[in-house]
Order: sequence, then structure tokens, then C-alpha cells
Amino acid sequence: MRRLLQKALSSLLYPTRRVQLHLIADWYVRKGYGKPARSSGMPWLLDPFQDFVHRQQKNPKSHYHQEFKTLSADRLTLNAQHTLGEVYPIDGVKLTPQDTSGKPGEGLHMIQLWGARIPYEARFADLATSANRTGATQYSFNPFGMNASKGEVYELHDVVNCTLAMINHLLDQGISPDKIVLMGDCLGAGVMQAVQTACEEQGIKIRLINSNSFQSLKKHLQEELKKIHASYLVPFVKPLLQHLGWHMTPGKSFAYQTPYKTYLHRQNDKVLSRSKLHEKIKKIRDNPLNTKYRDDCPVEYQAHREYLEQHCEVVVPSTKAKTDPHLMPLSACYMADDRSKDVYTGYINTYLESSNEYINAHPQQVDANFRLQALASSNYLRFKDKKEEATNYEAFWKIIALLRNKILSVIKPMKSYLNQLTRKHSNPPIEQIELHILPSKRDCSTSQIQQVDAQPLGPQQTSRLRLRV
Repeated sequence: MRRLLQKALSSLLYPTRRVQLHLIADWYVRKGYGKPARSSGMPWLLDPFQDFVHRQQKNPKSHYHQEFKTLSADRLTLNAQHTLGEVYPIDGVKLTPQDTSGKPGEGLHMIQLWGARIPYEARFADLATSANRTGATQYSFNPFGMNASKGEVYELHDVVNCTLAMINHLLDQGISPDKIVLMGDCLGAGVMQAVQTACEEQGIKIRLINSNSFQSLKKHLQEELKKIHASYLVPFVKPLLQHLGWHMTPGKSFAYQTPYKTYLHRQNDKVLSRSKLHEKIKKIRDNPLNTKYRDDCPVEYQAHREYLEQHCEVVVPSTKAKTDPHLMPLSACYMADDRSKDVYTGYINTYLESSNEYINAHPQQVDANFRLQALASSNYLRFKDKKEEATNYEAFWKIIALLRNKILSVIKPMKSYLNQLTRKHSNPPIEQIELHILPSKRDCSTSQIQQVDAQPLGPQQTSRLRLRV
């Protein structure tokens, strides 16, 4: 049951080829790259990726000509460990800018991950623009099962392990963790927050740029349920996400900006209207009595942090005013306080400069043979009201208990109403309610009441309400 629910949720976040119904896994082949024009007489090009790059660089009418003409591109195949133990190859890309002199990202390596259902091939504009304007070498990948990547995503740790494989690829080349920067957008930012936490637990610090994330996946889903008038499902969201291994809380991990983490948020975001990470951080910062979250920002960096916090808002161009800012690529956005500056030159470069200053003065000492270990499946969960570890089996029964309590909370007011109704018509009050939950393959909910019988049995008898669910 748990695996089926994991597949159902993962298919909404990181759909596999099975869900997308694509017969051809490789995006470049699917788009026709590697196949010459019929009139050219050229033989079949063996590498569709190189054909894609060649067309972007040489054809002025191509979609990414302006971005790719000053870049070199390479395709990567990395081996990542799944939470079930198997190792699958995942597809990635590397974009290297030709001109990096004087740019704050010179010598840095930035790994980017995108929102739900977005492969890296759909964000070449962001990757190329980031490389050209920051000077940092850009990396991205498709998690298990997306396009040419093998395997299938089941839970959060699977996507985290794909990112850890990319970091290990950089460590294999002798790149210091101080030169690695993580950057994520929306769901990808939540994943990158989990990656940063996993790295810190294993002994290294890596910088993070969180772009437009939610406070927690629980909070976002709860707000979405309220929009469709399904508030009765809100209590089940957290235990269900915990049970399936998708409980993400960027707001708790972030709290305060430091040299190792910063964030961006988008003005008038309609998708995250009530669950933005920015609102959580602002609430923590404005609360003088806060003792739950510790501010571990170094004193010498706090002036930089104050500046970044005042200039972290992003807007869309006026020509796209009717478009939800959440859906816009970052390369098409501008800074709210100065619309003449794009996000990369106006904010990200500022963060890289300030964090470089601190990190270069406080380098990490990491063993040359150090490698990050892949995470196992989340085989236990923790609850606030229990000190002991709760297994997935126990988490499942907690969901059932919440469902039972919800049904009873609906029935009790119904009993009171029927009692008043029977008194009004001089009939005996209802004194007994029987709830029969019939075994069914479908989920049990209060909306599936199949039969309601309530009738007086006699002047000296009480009525009985029987619900068959």
C-alpha cells in the first residue's frame, strides 16, 4: 500500500516515462536532434546532444542562440544510488561559460534543480543565463525516471541522492565544497534544502540559494485543500507525507540567512500565496521573543545579510503582468527595487561576492577522499507528541485514527440535530447511533454515506439511527 501511494504522489512531482507515455526516453532524440535534413545528404549524427548544442550556437534563429553562443556544453551520465539500494544512471548537463574574468562566480560550480514536473531541458535559458552572468559553471540533472534517467522516484530521499551523486562527481574532480553552490526553485528549493541538511550531517557545508520555496510541503498542500473546500482533509496531510517520505520543512531548516544560505521570493505569487518561505522567515525575524530558532549568522556577515533581506523580492516584466510570477523562469524576472537589474546581476552576484568574502576567510578542511553517503529510505518517522520512533506501520494507523475521529466529529452534531428534529415533531429522541463501516477497496470518507434510517419505533421506545458507510 505504501509503495502504491508513493508512486501516485511521485508521479505528480517527478513523473516518469511510464506516466508521461513517451516512447522515446531521450529528450534530444524525441525533438529530432541527431537527424540531418533530408536534402543535406549527411549521415546520421550519432550524438543528438551535440547536434542540439551545435544548432543553438550556429543558427541565429534557434531558440537559445544568444545564450549558447558563449558557452561550451557537455552531457553527463552519473550513477546515483536509489533508496532501495540499486544504482541507476541519471542524465545531467554541464554548461561552462567562456568569459568568467571579474565575475563573482568565477571558479564556482552551481547545481540547479527545478520545480515539480520540470526537467532540466525545459530550463536551458535559466542555466545559460546564470552561467553567462555569474561566471559559475552550471550543472543540472533529471531525477530517477525523468526523460533519459533510469529508475523511478519513490520519495524525497531519492531526489536528494541524485543531487548527492552530482556533488560527489565534483568532489571526484578535486573541487572543494567551498566552491559548490546549490540552487533550487519551488519544489527544487525544498529538495536542495534537504540536500544541504544531509551534507551538514555528514560534515561539510555547501552554499544554497533558495528561490521561491514553500514553508513546508504540508503547509502548501493544506492551503490548496482549503481552496477547494476540502478542509476536512487537512489533518491527514502531515501524517500521510511522513508515511510516504515526502515531509519537507524548508522553513525550519532555513530560519535565518547566513553566508551559506540565502533566498529569493516572487511578488504576487499565486501558487504559494499563503505558504511562502519568505513569510515564515519574516515572522521569525520580527518576533523578539523567539527562542525556538537560533540565529547562527556570524557577526561580520550580518551587514551583508541585512542588505540581502531588503532586496530579495523578484517581479515579472510588465509585458507578463497577467502571468502568475510563480510560473515564470528566473531569467525572465527582475528585481522589485530596481527593474533595470535582472535577478543574476542584481541579487545572486551580490550574494556570491559577500559569501565568497566570508568563506575564503574561513575555508573548510575536508579530506581528499571524502565522499557523501547516499540516504536510505525513510524507514521511521518522528512525531511531536511521541518521543519514541514511530514506524511506517504505526504512522499508517495514525492516519486511520484521524479518519475515524473525523467521521465521529461529523456524526455527533448530526445526532444533536436529529434529536432536536424528533422533539419538534413530538417523536421520541434518538438515543443510539450505530456506525457500520463496510469493508471496501475504496477509501472511507464521510461523503460516502450510503443509507440513513431513522424512524420512531413506538411511543415507549427510542429511535435508533443507523449509518452504513
